[in-house]
Amino acid sequence: MDFLSSFPGMSPLTMINLSSINAALKLMQCQAMGFTETSIRDKFHRPWNPTQATDFSTELEFSRFARAMDQVDRMLQQLPNKDDRWTPILYKWEMYPGAARGGLDFGHLVFSNATLQKFILVNIYGAECGHCGRSHEASYKEHLMEVSQRFLNLITYLDLPTPKW
Repeated sequence: MDFLSSFPGMSPLTMINLSSINAALKLMQCQAMGFTETSIRDKFHRPWNPTQATDFSTELEFSRFARAMDQVDRMLQQLPNKDDRWTPILYKWEMYPGAARGGLDFGHLVFSNATLQKFILVNIYGAECGHCGRSHEASYKEHLMEVSQRFLNLITYLDLPTPKW
């Protein structure tokens, strides 16, 4: 990406990598280029292929994200205001490159409305923690609050529209 940035008119904002985990860059791209260019929906509406989905280690991990996205889509269709268009813009994200120090520092899915004023954050957990064997329910709420706070800090820092609470 640095090589291409050296050409006139090319910058990280104009080169969209749908697999990018950089939340700050993706939010700026959404604001500059719109949602049709930055949506990650198509990545999950096809069968898993290890050569195309290199950011997922297993088909199970990929299918968890695809199922979560489908579940959120079904939930959003049941809302009374169907004019609100929600678009998935991030998966397996971190605030900026290098911000995540471990697996729990990554967010999983982010949906946004077209005005970048409302967001839905989704984290995906298994039945128990792979490292400690404890149920995720014990710390789920606390962890989701931490992820939400980091995301709120990011959208406050960037020059985005004021979020609607």
